[in-house]
Amino acid sequence: MNRVAISLYTSQQLYHTNFSFIGAKFQFNFGEVYWNSRLQREHERLINLISKSNRKAAFKHVVVADMMAGIGPFAIPLAINQDYQVHANDLNPASYKYLVSNTKLNRCDARLRSYNLDGRDFIHHLIDQKVLFHEAILNLPQSAVHFLDVFIGLHRKYNNVDNALSDADLVLPRIHVYSFTNNMDQPVQDVVEEVAKVLQCSVTDLGYDNSINIVSDEDSLMIPCHGHIVRDVAPRKLMICVSFTLPKSVALKDPVREVASIPKKPRLN
Repeated sequence: MNRVAISLYTSQQLYHTNFSFIGAKFQFNFGEVYWNSRLQREHERLINLISKSNRKAAFKHVVVADMMAGIGPFAIPLAINQDYQVHANDLNPASYKYLVSNTKLNRCDARLRSYNLDGRDFIHHLIDQKVLFHEAILNLPQSAVHFLDVFIGLHRKYNNVDNALSDADLVLPRIHVYSFTNNMDQPVQDVVEEVAKVLQCSVTDLGYDNSINIVSDEDSLMIPCHGHIVRDVAPRKLMICVSFTLPKSVALKDPVREVASIPKKPRLN
């Protein structure tokens, strides 16, 4: 069992905490950023899942794009491992501040670069910099699924920059997206169908089959798309994580006009 030690003190109604999690140290102010200790098991599950991926053997460094990274519960434990290069982003200035400070605290700044951008702008920036990523995390359950449109035509977007990539360089990232659902009968399928709708493909294109019985996370790595229930959020409301490999047909589509993001000068660390 993973034990988490938390020390808490107050000063002028400000809450500061220090704790360790999966070998990483975190410091932040509860009054400035969101943190839910009930999600720590899920953080550990996904980190272990990415760590067991066969991409680790296929590439010298597995590159992870954490689109809504918060203070870094996924990004920092991964970056501590020398097998990973992590690009972590959060639009919230306070979350970005603690993402940067916790990266320095854990001395993993050589393997973790932080960004303070809109999620779509973050992916566009990686494309402009020709950063190929193998794993993408979207941990904003209220709206993360809607950001998936940035992956439509991903390969064509890379080919629109200088020194375009060849088909041999095509990387189809494994995407892990969180969402809420009120469908208590088929919660995972409900979210998978929403994912397919945003990506303008079919559930079959994603490779989802609800008849497959997933016994372990290792089993899930053998299929293109799977999902699981993270936790109950409220009566008749569940939090779901769906993991899938971006279909090649989606990566080769013409890019769509995405929902407009608020223009912002990149803030990078």
